[in-house]
Amino acid sequence: MVDAAAAAGAAGAGLTALRFDPGGLQLAAGTSTGLVGLWDLRQRAPLLVKDHMYGEAIRDIKFHSGGVSVCCFRGRAVCLLA
Repeated sequence: MVDAAAAAGAAGAGLTALRFDPGGLQLAAGTSTGLVGLWDLRQRAPLLVKDHMYGEAIRDIKFHSGGVSVCCFRGRAVCLLA
């Protein structure tokens, strides 16, 4: 079992968005506090954790068709993680 919110640095925060990449080996999770974590499922630690600095919940996550970039949607803003 993986506690994605705790691993992303937001223990106790709710997960508000979750998506696997098209290949199924990467997972992106967004929290109610505005953190996004990106994992390679073959590793224990996140590859990347991004704090969107506004405390707004991440509403949706999409992987770019190439699987390299991740788009996150919070409120009215779109954020790109490369």
